[in-house]
Amino acid sequence: SNGPTVVSLCVCFAVFSVACGTSATPDGPLDPEHDVHIIFSTQCTTYFDWQTLGLAYSHIQAYDKAGLAHPPLTRLMACNKEEWPGEYLCSEWSHPSHSTHWHPDWGVHPVTGDRYTPYNKPASVKHWLEHGKPKARVIVILDADMVIRAPIGVSQTGVAPGRPVSARYGYLKGVYPENYMKVKEEVKCQPHCNFQQVGGFMVHMREDIERAAPLWLHYTERVRQDKDSWGNTGDIFNGNGKSGPPWISE
Repeated sequence: SNGPTVVSLCVCFAVFSVACGTSATPDGPLDPEHDVHIIFSTQCTTYFDWQTLGLAYSHIQAYDKAGLAHPPLTRLMACNKEEWPGEYLCSEWSHPSHSTHWHPDWGVHPVTGDRYTPYNKPASVKHWLEHGKPKARVIVILDADMVIRAPIGVSQTGVAPGRPVSARYGYLKGVYPENYMKVKEEVKCQPHCNFQQVGGFMVHMREDIERAAPLWLHYTERVRQDKDSWGNTGDIFNGNGKSGPPWISE
């Protein structure tokens, strides 16, 4: 494939001279084709530290080999304040374009008390957009266990205003029109919604994800709260709704 590719990988290597901070900057001017900001969601654990290092290393290698400036790469870290200072890998892990954005841990919902660590993904993106104020025209959302094999070209992804790009997740059967999920009735595009089975990496124009992030968190909450939306999501791990809210709510 000539396009950007991300895959799951387990990587172990050592880095040193880790400093704390909250901002990331490219190490040179980014041409419009590569004007992206790459983010990924984690918790404050050593497990995610190692995944962070693997992704960071791949980011450096991919852009070095292409002779391109490194676009910002930001770790979104869900952490209670008392756990944050100096305990886990933080900003500028191995390169000036790397940073960490701390945000409150939503692993336990602050209002309902629902225990669901994936709340942190939409919550982290929303918090970062509101407080981190990114400037890149395109935002790329990866999972922490992915690596970057080649520079991410905006035109290669196919992203455009109002047209985000992602990967097919075939098991998300709740989007099928014939599969009833009450929460779908609340979406304003009804009855002409074009729900898609997508997940993994996501590529958005910045203005689009700024509008979508609050809705992403809101509908994650709604699916978790609404028992009439549990039975047809395609989540085999909750007995298709028989043993509680679906893990794939976000």
